[in-house]
Amino acid sequence: MAPSRRQWVGNWSANGVPKLAGVILLGALGYSQHVKSYCEGKEHSLPAASAAASGYPCNASGLERALYCLSNLTAVYHDMFRLHARDRWVSVQLAMSAFQLLAAIVLPPALFHVHISPYM
Repeated sequence: MAPSRRQWVGNWSANGVPKLAGVILLGALGYSQHVKSYCEGKEHSLPAASAAASGYPCNASGLERALYCLSNLTAVYHDMFRLHARDRWVSVQLAMSAFQLLAAIVLPPALFHVHISPYM
């Protein structure tokens, strides 16, 4: 028998889905550190054809820059997964966080805590 909606939501809480989703959102805010060099016209690790960087509000307040990152989450993550070699560790870390979030959503707590959580 398939788990009920209540069981799924309980599993999400037990697997730490809210915390992992927060990590994903905070990762998007880290984009501002990578785009800083782009805004200053210096060498940067962003992809050449970056839609997120081209629309980034370089001279806006911190709150406006954070809201831009969160409201353009897919474009920001598209860039973050394609950073140049010197910042490739960020791409790997975000991919691992995304995998962990997906596993926390779809796996029951018994499987998640034995097979995924100890290794992340």
